[in-house]
Amino acid sequence: LFGGVDRTQLRGEGDPRSSYRQEYVEAMAFLQVQFLVIPQVLADQDIELVDDDRQAVIDQIDQQAPGSLDDLPEGVRDEYVEAFAGFDKLRAELGDEELNAVVGDAIRAADVSVSSRYGTWEADSFSVTPPQGPRPAPGTDDGSGASVPDGSELPSG
Repeated sequence: LFGGVDRTQLRGEGDPRSSYRQEYVEAMAFLQVQFLVIPQVLADQDIELVDDDRQAVIDQIDQQAPGSLDDLPEGVRDEYVEAFAGFDKLRAELGDEELNAVVGDAIRAADVSVSSRYGTWEADSFSVTPPQGPRPAPGTDDGSGASVPDGSELPSG
């Protein structure tokens, strides 16, 4: 679905499966925050999505990345289609400048939190600030007497 993203963009060579590059975390957090505010922006602008809007997004994604939507769980797929259709409809109705303004206002007004594992949300810059200090290496003591998981217990995928 996200095209040419390869594993090196997600995590460094040799990094544990449970870690991600900060740039990836920040980009995905920002995308998710936008997805979460789009329904409210549509409602505030009195703009309604119709099935044709959704189908246009499905067709576009299927053309650019055939089968990628089929790889997503149904709920996630529906959320992505709805959000991308919302972006497209808002852009068509408002134009890029107004779209950026209303989505930015909605994000600033939202109560956003990020897992402390990944950092903290910075509403002014729409970014994630990395957590302070390095995380202990997987399989080592984290200072609490407990071993830091190495990610091997996580599902593959």
